[in-house]
Formats: sequence, structure tokens, C-alpha cells
Amino acid sequence: MWKSAITKVEPGKIMIRGHPIEDLIGKRGYAEVLFLLIKGRLPNPAEAKIFDAIIVSSCDHGVTPPSTLIARTLASTGNELNAALAGGVLAISRFHGGAIEGCMEVLIEGVGAGIPAGPSIGD
Repeated sequence: MWKSAITKVEPGKIMIRGHPIEDLIGKRGYAEVLFLLIKGRLPNPAEAKIFDAIIVSSCDHGVTPPSTLIARTLASTGNELNAALAGGVLAISRFHGGAIEGCMEVLIEGVGAGIPAGPSIGD
């Protein structure tokens, strides 16, 4: 049996980062639970709002990005699901899927340079 700090499954009990799953279902949004999975804690209201905006902004780029196109082509031509997923993942590069790293570097440089922040998401 694998051990994980993320989930714990026992007969009649599923825990997500220490939270019973029934306390999350219907009470927390997808972005909040994804934040919990990644960070190990539930987000505060401002974090939840910005994280939700990030998730929504990245939810669809159509059928033409390489990872999407390759995964769909492989799946539609009879390949196994794992092959289709692998093909899509292998198509990710610094130009597609990895571009967020460059964005983060620019943001970090801006913070380091003391560039004043604009309006917050709460404004």
C-alpha cells in the first residue's frame, strides 16, 4: 500500500490533506480543493479568488495547441489512453505549457525591483 501525505483512504473514510472528503464536497469549490492539494492548506478568501481566476483563465486553448492536438489524435486513432496522455505531455515545451515559467520570472523581477502593485483582485 502506498503512503501519501495528500490522501488517506480507509474503509468508509476518505481524507484529503487531513480534511474529511464530506467536509469538502458541496462546501468548497474546485479551485479551493486544488489549492488544498497543492499547498496543504485551504486558501484564504483572497487566495481562493485569485486561484480560481488562474484556473478559469487556463481551462481551454482550443484544439490546436500541440499537447491537445497530439493527445486527441493518438486517442482517436485507437491508441491506449496512457499513450495518448504521454504524447500530450511530451509535446509540452517552453513555448507551450511551459510559458508560465517565463511569466513567473517577469513577475518575480517586478517584485524584486520594487515596482508598485496595481489594483488587487479585491478592488
